[in-house]
Amino acid sequence: MNPRVHALRRLRSLAVGEAVNIPLQAAIWFWWAGLPVSAANAAGYAVFALLLGEGTAYWVAKYVQVSRGLASLPGAGWFRLAKKVNFVVLAGVFGYTAIAVADSPGRAAIPGLVFAMAAIGEQVNYFHLQLVRGVRRSHLSRDLGR
Repeated sequence: MNPRVHALRRLRSLAVGEAVNIPLQAAIWFWWAGLPVSAANAAGYAVFALLLGEGTAYWVAKYVQVSRGLASLPGAGWFRLAKKVNFVVLAGVFGYTAIAVADSPGRAAIPGLVFAMAAIGEQVNYFHLQLVRGVRRSHLSRDLGR
C-alpha cells in the first residue's frame, strides 16, 4: 500500500476514534454505569470531552495537511491558543472537582475528578508528551514547534 494512503487512512481513523469517544464515554458512564449528572461530574466530563474534541480537530487538521501537501499544520495558531487556555480551564475544573470530592466524596463527585484528571492526561498527551508506546514528544507538540 502507498505510504501516503496508509497515513491518510490512519489519520482519518484517529480523528473518527476521538470524535466517537465523546458521546460514547458519556453513554458508558452516565447511561450504562448510571453515574449521576451532578455539577462536579458534568464539569469533569465537559473538560474531558473538550480535550477529545481538540484531539479530533488536530487529527482532522493533520489529515488536511498531509492530503494537501501543506508545509504547516492548518489552525496551528488555534492549537497554540488552546494549549494556553486549556491550562486555566483544566486547573479550574480540577480544583472545583477536588473541592467537591472533599466536601462530599461519592458517586456525585469522584467521577468528575477522575474525568478532570483524564482530561489533564489528554492535555499532556496531545500538547506535550505522547504517553502511549513510550514517552516522547507528541505529534502536535512537534507540529507547533515548527
